[in-house]
Amino acid sequence: IGKEKLMSHHRSMLPFVILLSALFSAPTYSQEENSEDQRVEKISVTGSFIKKIDVQGIAPLESISNEEFTKRGAVEIGDVFRETPAFESVYSDGGHVRFRGQHAGNVLILLNGLRMPKLDGGYYTSIRDLPTAAIGQVEMLKDSGSATYGSDAMSGVINFKTKTDYDGAEIQTGFSRAEMTSQGFQQNYSATYGKNFSRGNIMGVVQFEKTKAVTEFELGSYTTRTDRYSNAKVSDVNLGDPDGNPNPREAGGTCIDGSAGPCETNPLFYQQHRPDNHDISTLLTGSYEFDNFNVSFLGLYNRNETTSLSSPQSVRWIDDINTSIAGGDLQTTRYNSYLSGSGNLEVNGSFEQELGDYVTEKTRETFSFQGRAGGYFGSSDWGWEVQSGVSIADSEATVVSGEANQNILKDLVESGDFLLDAPVGQRSNVDSAKINPTYRNNSFLFQTRAMITGDVYNLGDLYSGGGYVSMAAGVEIQKEDFEFDNDTSLSNGAALAQTSANFEGGRDIKSAFAEFSISPLESLEVSLAGRFDEYSDMGSTFNPKLGLSYRPADFVLFRSSVGTGFRAPGITDVYSRETTGIQGFNDGVTGDFGYYNVTEFNDTNLDPEEALTYNFGTVIQPFKNVTFLIDQWNYEGENVITSIDADDFTDIENRSGTEALDGLGVVINRDGSGNITSMRIPNVVNVGKRTLRGLDTQLDIKYNIFGDYELKFGSNLMYIFERTDEGIMYETKREYQSTWKNRTYLSMYNQTHFARLSLLTVSRDRQGQFSRNEIEIPSYHELDFSYSYTWKWGGKLNFTVKNLMNSRPQPNSNFDPIRYGYLSQSQSSFSPLRRRYYLGYTHTF
Repeated sequence: IGKEKLMSHHRSMLPFVILLSALFSAPTYSQEENSEDQRVEKISVTGSFIKKIDVQGIAPLESISNEEFTKRGAVEIGDVFRETPAFESVYSDGGHVRFRGQHAGNVLILLNGLRMPKLDGGYYTSIRDLPTAAIGQVEMLKDSGSATYGSDAMSGVINFKTKTDYDGAEIQTGFSRAEMTSQGFQQNYSATYGKNFSRGNIMGVVQFEKTKAVTEFELGSYTTRTDRYSNAKVSDVNLGDPDGNPNPREAGGTCIDGSAGPCETNPLFYQQHRPDNHDISTLLTGSYEFDNFNVSFLGLYNRNETTSLSSPQSVRWIDDINTSIAGGDLQTTRYNSYLSGSGNLEVNGSFEQELGDYVTEKTRETFSFQGRAGGYFGSSDWGWEVQSGVSIADSEATVVSGEANQNILKDLVESGDFLLDAPVGQRSNVDSAKINPTYRNNSFLFQTRAMITGDVYNLGDLYSGGGYVSMAAGVEIQKEDFEFDNDTSLSNGAALAQTSANFEGGRDIKSAFAEFSISPLESLEVSLAGRFDEYSDMGSTFNPKLGLSYRPADFVLFRSSVGTGFRAPGITDVYSRETTGIQGFNDGVTGDFGYYNVTEFNDTNLDPEEALTYNFGTVIQPFKNVTFLIDQWNYEGENVITSIDADDFTDIENRSGTEALDGLGVVINRDGSGNITSMRIPNVVNVGKRTLRGLDTQLDIKYNIFGDYELKFGSNLMYIFERTDEGIMYETKREYQSTWKNRTYLSMYNQTHFARLSLLTVSRDRQGQFSRNEIEIPSYHELDFSYSYTWKWGGKLNFTVKNLMNSRPQPNSNFDPIRYGYLSQSQSSFSPLRRRYYLGYTHTF
């Protein structure tokens, strides 16, 4: 793998010419050799384009049915992934999914095999945009899928499959509430109608979801260190450290307005906050069978409205008061004791009471359309398929409060109309500086895929016991476009928020792929796949994959695969413009906290992140109702695409010198005293290697206990026994402790009753990039209970208690709280809402 120089036009099109030739010259067989009546119905599963009879094959594949959504008390899709050991779900914005603690961009999200649009020009694909009522099942490939799907599928693939051949009508409602708060509830309402007719089917779904905000201290405190925080929202402004006063943020200090400390707002007001969410989704899908081919379509519309809350934007500037304010002016005298040795007035902090909370109202609309046509060549088993999709995502977020024009704010201070060091209520006001800017962006994604698939040869015609040689081959075209069109105050640096320069960018991707399945024996299958991708902005890549499965007996299957994967840099990584702003942090060289001038730029030589994955597994089914799976997997990534904060670059400088930064394009300018005067750093970089090795196990046992009652026991474990980073930061090699996540359940059911106890366990872990800020997170246990009752007349009642024992997810730290919207790694396996109740009703007509 690797970035190559762009080929010439004719050479780059060679794979497409070859495969298109194959598409129109596929072999056909006579009616006598293989009649349509003899054709065996095959299905395709995520990770392969070759249709097969046996779903359980070379690829480690896990699936979740729609019924599981309600049985687990899930109001939104992310609730299901939160309990699935190999996957984790994050709450923020549209919600996204991580795989085994990796970057969310390493997991490819598909809808019926086609890509979903990304959020804000980045890597994240929203899973909130899908109506759960329309999903038939979710297939999760726990292996690299780049040889099949290309970028982003380097560690896993999630494919949402809509219901097919649905006939009837259904209404569904669900209500979830957190015990700790009167406001933390979620509601879900949906209506589904489907109709089968002689040659086709049509289905429509409408779904509405509402999440009520959880604010302030309703969740209870997750941190024991409260001495430095005020229990009220107070303005927190520093003008340096005049007269040697204690740190005004600490208890016993003096705030800038003369009141006793602490005078910093408790961060729990904002960090333990779940925003208001309103989602409405509509989906229409249908199919029609002609004499020798079939067509289908899907249309999806989603509108998401989110109101989020955080602390107001910080005021940070350095002013030459002697230049901006005339000598002898009252203001010069007033602020004289606050001046630094250079004669500058340094202002930093937030006007909590003057500007109010930072509240944004965001609306995101997503439009997606998919079309598919497929059939067979004459009467043969060779099939063809063309699938196309187009998606548009528009996002607009308006700041309702908490933002100001810093130029006007400076004028108010320098003119004396606003007094920084006066008590609150005597400072006048900053109403004239308040602004309500809007962040806007939209994305466009088009993709079309044409392929053929079928059996090339039956080796059984040559010798006894031989199997089939099958193949799939095709071409694919993708086009991505992103545009950021934020208000001028955000793009020119007038707003207090970090400068967000407007830009637009796009890329075209041409791909060719081929896949072979060879069965020299009926019990042995060899799979070989490869995909070539050519990007208009970053060159080309080729990713192969080899798989093997062997079934020595009916009850056991051995499987193994090895392949490469890649993740292309995001559009924002490649095309966003250079920005400059003031950032506050501790200098890793001097140890001093300060506010520094930092310029962020894009690395034009950014390469794809690459990975080698391989696994070994066994599927054992000694009895009809007993299944055991075990897979040992390995992930070795390099050229990791990551962002490094400005303070981390100074840590690297302190430990490894400026030579370690030169190759990354980092420039840190210092004065004669060693203090930073300016910095120039890349937004994201390619750096280092990342290795993960682990074990997945799954056990399912079903047993008839009496009458029509069945007892089912299951246990699903994801265990990571090696996690290492090499050269990603300043350390040569860093090893993390092993972690694991397990979900074990016991259920009893018949056609009327269903009851289940489920235990989720997440091992302890350590969080943080450097030893100086690492925290220990203790192990976490959550016990859930579910019960449902089904009436013969079509009604079903579901009741679930999540976190029955009211376990408290708390890191072992005196400072860092758990943040609702920014849960990371293993923390995204549970909810800070603690014990929750779910009640749902479904009626089928």
